[in-house]
Amino acid sequence: MEETALYTLSLGRIVVGASCWLLPKLASKTLGVSNAAKSNDGEAMTRLFGSRDLALGYALLTSNAASRDVILKAGLIVDSLDVLSGLIASKK
Repeated sequence: MEETALYTLSLGRIVVGASCWLLPKLASKTLGVSNAAKSNDGEAMTRLFGSRDLALGYALLTSNAASRDVILKAGLIVDSLDVLSGLIASKK
């Protein structure tokens, strides 16, 4: 993957993660999970999501070529499971 794309992906994850951590109500509404903004549990879950994105973004930003593929694959798995979770929740 091109360096500019890796840098952009890293910063995107860091910004989303920081937003979820620092402003969980606003972030959950922006991400389309407005019910999460209505409870303390929802805020905690949004912060957990943010922690994970911050960690993935930082790991990707500071990784060497050998570990980038593993980090990118981990991010793909995590994002895919997030989409699946959203689909399952929308069926209820």
